[in-house]
This record gives sequence, C-alpha cells and structure tokens, in this order.
Amino acid sequence: VNGEWKQKNQNMAMLCAQVNQLKANFLSFQINHVLREKNSEADAQANLAINLRAGQVEEDCEDLRR
Repeated sequence: VNGEWKQKNQNMAMLCAQVNQLKANFLSFQINHVLREKNSEADAQANLAINLRAGQVEEDCEDLRR
C-alpha cells in the first residue's frame, strides 16, 4: 500500500489495488507496522485466510463475541 513492497501473490496484489483505490476517499490515511511477535492473533488469522478461495468467507462466532 505504501509502495515499499512488491506483491508477488496475485490475490494480495488485487487487495492492495483495492486499498489504494479506497484510500483516495479519505482525507488522511496512516499505516502502522506491527511486528508479528506483537500481533500473533492477526498473524494467525492471516495465515488462515491465505487458504480461502477467492470470495470465500469463514467466520468463527466465538471470536465475534470478544
């Protein structure tokens, strides 16, 4: 999104393009990098999402109650 990394995965490249289009709708936009070891839950969720097919959604109702 910041242009610092090239997206090798086509799904990630498509998501990055969507983010770049959407961020134009905001007056300001900020991204903060959080190291994996400080954000293990998000890292685990990202790893699960990698295996989803395009358009597939998976919800865990227990997590939604937090």
